[in-house]
Amino acid sequence: MIHTSRAAPRALVHAPLNLGVSEIGDRLGLLLTSVLGSLGAVVTDSYGDTIDYAFDRRRASLLDVELTGAQVGQSIERLRSIAVIFGLGDPSILLDGHEGSLIVRGIDHQCTLAIMLARGANLAQVWREIPALLRDLEVLLR
Repeated sequence: MIHTSRAAPRALVHAPLNLGVSEIGDRLGLLLTSVLGSLGAVVTDSYGDTIDYAFDRRRASLLDVELTGAQVGQSIERLRSIAVIFGLGDPSILLDGHEGSLIVRGIDHQCTLAIMLARGANLAQVWREIPALLRDLEVLLR
């Protein structure tokens, strides 16, 4: 098991969370427990297929998380091409609506991270957490 500075044993993460199938799900679960209002997070490959996930069973379903990852994965792939043309680096997407928000970020030019947030979640905190999360995910995806 890869231990990051923020890693916690699987047993310590709150029971309402479904932590997926691997250490990636464990790491996503740490994000969800640290940001009030987090609903779920998913990592998908370049085809939109789910690699792993974590979600709050009380507020989201596995289908919600997997469909979100598949749908936004295609969008970020298109934006990556545009970002390369204009020399912008790896793009991020923030969709902010009346009922909640969705943050999407590329991981290492191969995978996509999608984070589902309820209305009122602390977006600034999520943005602060993303760089460390991406570094950890890149290590785990190797």
